[in-house]
Amino acid sequence: MNRRILGCICAGYALFVLVPTHASAQSTIQGTVKDTSGAVMPNVTVTAASPALIEGSRTATTNGEGRYDIIDVRPGSYSVKFSLQGFQGQQRDGVEVLANTSVPVNVEMTVGSTGETIQVESSAAVVDTENAANHQVLTRELVDAIPVPRNMQALGALTPGITLRNGSGANPDVGGSQQMEQTYITGHGSNANQTTVLLDGMNINTNYLDGTIQNYVDNGIIQEATYQTSGVSAEVSAGGTLVNQIPKDGGNQFRGDLFASGTGQGSPWQANNLSQSLENRFKSFNVTPNVSSIVHIEDFNGTLGGPILKNKLWFLASGRYQSTYDSPAGVFNADRVTPAVEDQYIKQGVLRLSWQISSKDKFSGTYDRIQKFKGHELSGLAVLPSDPDISASRRGPPFYYVAQGKWTRIQTSNLLFDGGFSTDILHYSVIYQPGQEEVPFTPAWYAHVSKIDSFLSIRSNAPPPQNYFLSDKRNVVFNTTYITHNHTIKAGIQDAWGKNDRVSSANGDLVENFSNGVPQSVTVYNTPVAIRQRQQADIGAFVTDTWHFKRLALTAGLRFEYERSAILPSEQALDVLHAHRAEIIRRF
Repeated sequence: MNRRILGCICAGYALFVLVPTHASAQSTIQGTVKDTSGAVMPNVTVTAASPALIEGSRTATTNGEGRYDIIDVRPGSYSVKFSLQGFQGQQRDGVEVLANTSVPVNVEMTVGSTGETIQVESSAAVVDTENAANHQVLTRELVDAIPVPRNMQALGALTPGITLRNGSGANPDVGGSQQMEQTYITGHGSNANQTTVLLDGMNINTNYLDGTIQNYVDNGIIQEATYQTSGVSAEVSAGGTLVNQIPKDGGNQFRGDLFASGTGQGSPWQANNLSQSLENRFKSFNVTPNVSSIVHIEDFNGTLGGPILKNKLWFLASGRYQSTYDSPAGVFNADRVTPAVEDQYIKQGVLRLSWQISSKDKFSGTYDRIQKFKGHELSGLAVLPSDPDISASRRGPPFYYVAQGKWTRIQTSNLLFDGGFSTDILHYSVIYQPGQEEVPFTPAWYAHVSKIDSFLSIRSNAPPPQNYFLSDKRNVVFNTTYITHNHTIKAGIQDAWGKNDRVSSANGDLVENFSNGVPQSVTVYNTPVAIRQRQQADIGAFVTDTWHFKRLALTAGLRFEYERSAILPSEQALDVLHAHRAEIIRRF
């Protein structure tokens, strides 16, 4: 980085300390305190208390303009108390704070006894009048009440402007039919790889397909989620949809939740668009008709949270099992009559800890371990299998997890530091059925090649070439938020690095092509081949500010980015293949 670039960064930071920009902290309770004449009141003590805070309460003092800001509060219900010597105290109960919002609580104080407090129960919804960004907050109560699949993508479809897509176009998740194979979030026409996914404000995008594919976060641990389709601040690199999932923190009381849902084959909720007349017509040609159908959908999710040490150390544990067995249209077993079935499930377990280290310091950590299995990969095949036990690929138990650690320090009521580390690992393989992979350069290796008959639409003898996918991404971030007079300034630096590898291999290094049983050609592969991509640096530095002038809030931001990547030589393809194959065998 040369001196000219460094000088531009420093100049940009200095410039935006003085001009209006926008800060998008987690959540803030803020407002103005005045007396009955309309004059602003400095030095008023404002205390926000809630069971959502592990330390119990948070305190701030109004400045010379009568303004106060209580920053970085967790979602929940708050009681906000205002006190000043010689004035009646004010207390606002039932102030609901949502994720990623600035909640205004303005009061008017009258002269009176110090020990006298006016207590008001909040009855109207508090509207965020400061942030103009278009975002939708999905609370836990809303998610539990709406019959929609409990995953990030399907829930995002509830937000105006967001659509779900896959490689072939629009593809909504109906009733959990897509919970095993992700759909992708696009907002207002942006590409899916422009979607940014956060967990507790920290990036958890993968490196797979440039961040299009996401990991499976257990919805049971999520308290609230926000979906933002416009006005994304300078804290974020991409300009597409921004998803921030805020996890629960346990609590001073033990609490648990249990969710269960399921449906089976022949359910009245499952439609069949094949008419009787069309079915009879198929049968007149001695053809067995088959439409896409669901064999079963299952989702079981349980969470338990509580104190290890009250007001000091909380835990949250969760377990989830999801399974969708489906039968793609026109895919049969070897008898050409019985519909073939994709058997698949996801198992995962989560542990989250929240630790109040001191009156100023807090640490939270989350580990979400995921295991995904698919016995027969059918929908992804180019042609139909003649026998899924031979001609369909499988996905072995992968190495999936999301982990993060976050530190927050409230130095003063006006100064906040936070930083952390997050990682997203997504390793999986689309491989042969057990016993189908042969030793290279042996007679069996050539005998067990994949055969395709394009006239009969049959694949036999072996599945398509195997693929091993290895995507790792790690992120670090450090932020500072400072409130001075009428400005709320936030600055930070981020970095990310990782890899996106893929290794392919095929029995015989080829596929034999037939037409109605007559050999036509061979498709030759130069396997094993490895694509070895490295993200060496993805640095972002930003500064944002909110400038309050009477009833006006002006917002803006500045961001600098630097990225460096490389594609490494693939001569170690065999070594990578053998190492990953050994890992898969061990996990089986």
